[in-house]
Amino acid sequence: MTPDDPLAPFARALGAHLASLRKARGLTQAQLADLAGITQAALSRAETGRTLPQLRTLMTIGQVLDRTVGIHLDGRLITGPRSAGRP
Repeated sequence: MTPDDPLAPFARALGAHLASLRKARGLTQAQLADLAGITQAALSRAETGRTLPQLRTLMTIGQVLDRTVGIHLDGRLITGPRSAGRP
C-alpha cells in the first residue's frame, strides 16, 4: 500500500488497533499469527498498516482474540466483545 492510497490512514488505524488487542491478550505476533493460521510477516504488515488483511483473515484474528473486528463501509472500525450467540 502506498502512502497516497486513500485507504492508507485506515490501514494504519486498523493495524494499530490489532496490535493493541494482541498486546492486551499478552500474545506475541508469532503466537497470534500461529493461532490465526497466517504468517508472522503477514500479521506484521497488517499491524504496521502496510497492508489491509483480507476479510476472512480479519474475522479469524477476531475469533482468536474473542473480539468482533470489522469495517463499516464508510471506513470506520467496528470492534467489541463477541456476542455469546455468534460462532
